[in-house]
Amino acid sequence: MPLINDGEDSSRFGAYIKLIGNIGALTSSYLLMAVGALSLLMAAYHAWSLYIDPNTISVFTDAFVRTAFSNEQHNASDIESYRLMSWPVVIFLLLIQAKIGIWAVDAAVHLLDTIQREKKEAED
Repeated sequence: MPLINDGEDSSRFGAYIKLIGNIGALTSSYLLMAVGALSLLMAAYHAWSLYIDPNTISVFTDAFVRTAFSNEQHNASDIESYRLMSWPVVIFLLLIQAKIGIWAVDAAVHLLDTIQREKKEAED
């Protein structure tokens, strides 16, 4: 019984580690793609719901006024000006959500491209 392996077991172990790494990268890329697509769909859904019913901005305006100006009294004209101020904020937040979704899908595509490139290099 030799004390030192002849290298066959270590190459097999390396192949298993590489297989586990590829499976993990593939799983994480599909997960990233799903999260990105879901983020994009949710941003589009919320933008469309604001287009269909613009009065739903009042939910964000009420939350904005309660958190930002909790110690002040407000009258009806203030609420209308806050509603106008909340439109750019909501649009900006929807754009950020969409950009995060695009980044997630892009990262998943790059990860899948890297896996394919390594597979082609291993075959050559």
